[in-house]
Parts: sequence; C-alpha cells; structure tokens
Amino acid sequence: MIAIFFAFRVSDALMLFAAGPYNNAQLVGSLLTGGIWSTGLLVAIAYRKNWARYFLIVLTVLAVVTFFIIIPEALKGKITSPVLFATLCITTLINAGVAWCLISAPSIRHLTDNSHE
Repeated sequence: MIAIFFAFRVSDALMLFAAGPYNNAQLVGSLLTGGIWSTGLLVAIAYRKNWARYFLIVLTVLAVVTFFIIIPEALKGKITSPVLFATLCITTLINAGVAWCLISAPSIRHLTDNSHE
C-alpha cells in the first residue's frame, strides 16, 4: 500500500517536472485532485473497503489510457521534447504497474477480502 502511494506521487512529480513551460494551474490542480482521490481510496482500501480497490483500478486504467493514447494523440506533433515523451512513457508504466498490483497482489486482495472478518 505504501509502495502504491509513493508510485502515484513519483508519477505526479515526474509529470510536474516534465511539463516545464506547460506547468500551469490546470496541471497542478489535476495533480492535486488525483493525489487526494488516490490517497482517499488507498485509505479506504486500508479500511478493507473492496469497492475502493475496484474504483482505484478503474481510475488507474483510465490514467494509463489517457497517458498512452489520448495525450499523445491530442498533442500530435507538439511533443517535441524527448523528456516529455519519456515522462509520459514512464508515467504510463508506473500506472500500469500500480493497476497490475491492485488487480493481482495477493496481499491487497486478502486485505479487501470480506470472507475472513
């Protein structure tokens, strides 16, 4: 759980760092909102709420789709910085890894399993 929290924060920090001149209020607001949501859902998972795990999986998969498909397509030709492109790739991999952990990690599935309460 702590590793997932730090993976999300590293991903946010990379996006903020790589944005460079595009570092505006919308990006900061988006990162803050995502940070609040992911932290809240991780806390709910720690309190054994299985719905929070599924909700976080959906949000993380949507983030992967956004970073891997939507953003590059929307910025076609505008991503000239290799740092920004590498950051999008790394952020996508981090989010995909987090989604994989949420789906398949036995410790997280055991934590949210209601059968042993």
